[in-house]
Amino acid sequence: MNYSKLIVLSILSWLLFFSGTHPDLKKWEFWKEKDGVKVYTRLNTGSKIKELKMETVYRGTLSSFVAVLQDLSSYERWVYANKEAMVVNHISDTELLYYGLTDFPWPMSDRDYVVHNKIWQNPKSLEFYSLSIAKDGYLPEKTGVIRVSTLEAKWTLTPKHKGEFNVVYTVKSDPEGSIPSWMTNMMLDVGPFKTLKNLELETQKAQYKYATFDFIKEP
Repeated sequence: MNYSKLIVLSILSWLLFFSGTHPDLKKWEFWKEKDGVKVYTRLNTGSKIKELKMETVYRGTLSSFVAVLQDLSSYERWVYANKEAMVVNHISDTELLYYGLTDFPWPMSDRDYVVHNKIWQNPKSLEFYSLSIAKDGYLPEKTGVIRVSTLEAKWTLTPKHKGEFNVVYTVKSDPEGSIPSWMTNMMLDVGPFKTLKNLELETQKAQYKYATFDFIKEP
């Protein structure tokens, strides 16, 4: 069964931006709220790049959420700036390596990455997790495309009420190279909100809405 995770994560990795000093390296700072999505940032320890956290409420089933994440062909429809996504190695229904390509406007170079993803569920609380970490050495680099070697993204879905989940999505990444401020602002202002809202809309489509998995238990 195809599984892909978070190219969305990857895309959102481009939402991270360069920053100067910060009084508290571990404190999340509220940035903006729109369409039910809250966005926070914080300085990544030992780096000039800020981490990103998004919070929202997802309405649907865990299985429909996972079904969309597993279908890499859907990413162009809901992941902001996604250009390509493909499985590199399908290890199991809950673990894989996948390739992602993020579209950057000219004259900047596109970014790509290879990610190792694992998903799991707490059998007692029924919380769902998905963790993606960039891995080097699996695919040759492409001419004119910058390979991202630092990327870590995590989804956490916590049951709230029947059919509702609190969603927390965090990303820390180094997109490599120079990113102009206008690009940073555009990605932060558009990317997180479009990605999360489009993801929920995608889960309502029939091919995902009625999906079930042996490794997912619904609350």
